[in-house]
Amino acid sequence: MKKFLLYTFAWILATSVLSACNDDNDQLTDTKITYYADIVLDGDDPLTVPLGTAYAEPGYTATLNNNDVTSGVTVTSDVDVNTPGVYSVEYSYTNAEGFTTSASRTVVVYDPDCSDADLTGTWTVVSPSTRTSPSQVAFAGYTVSIQKLAPGVFYCTDLMGGWYAQRAGYGNSYAMWGYISLNSANEVSVMYSHINGWGDGLDPTDGPVGTYDPDTDALAWSVSYYDTYLAWDIYLAR
Repeated sequence: MKKFLLYTFAWILATSVLSACNDDNDQLTDTKITYYADIVLDGDDPLTVPLGTAYAEPGYTATLNNNDVTSGVTVTSDVDVNTPGVYSVEYSYTNAEGFTTSASRTVVVYDPDCSDADLTGTWTVVSPSTRTSPSQVAFAGYTVSIQKLAPGVFYCTDLMGGWYAQRAGYGNSYAMWGYISLNSANEVSVMYSHINGWGDGLDPTDGPVGTYDPDTDALAWSVSYYDTYLAWDIYLAR
């Protein structure tokens, strides 16, 4: 009787192991590899275009599992070369399984009739810089980097003057980076802004938000955020 029970247990155990192996083999048989396209952009990003000049696509390539699939890329654009601003060209490819890979290029349309000043460099927030809303708080000593992209067009690392990224210690994800323009009267306007950590930008404005004084090399602007709940008057020197 004991031998019978022992043999029976051994048979059940072997059957269970074999069944599990068969299940594993079924899972391996069902495994499928999905390849995603790799899209590479030629030319500059961001790309600057003079006002009124036709946008010329610099080019792109796409490969999928070492095969050239460039002809299958879909390109969409909101570029308006007759209006100064920051625009986007989107490139996308969808594979046979329905998975999409995308890339984007920033296009900055600028007015050549602008200031010839070069704001490139590291700027320091100086007095009387103040967060003006919801309460008055003076701040200074934080740094902002600016880079010239085209005549009168600049990239700025933090339009909030380091308020969250440096002063609050949140890190670079909470720096309000963006593009600013400088017209022939040395007035500063915000062309585009974005804060990665919260996924939005400064409150929109209809005109200039600040000025640059070439005689004193002083830069200043006033910006607001979150429907004007937060606002800053920022003064910069280098």
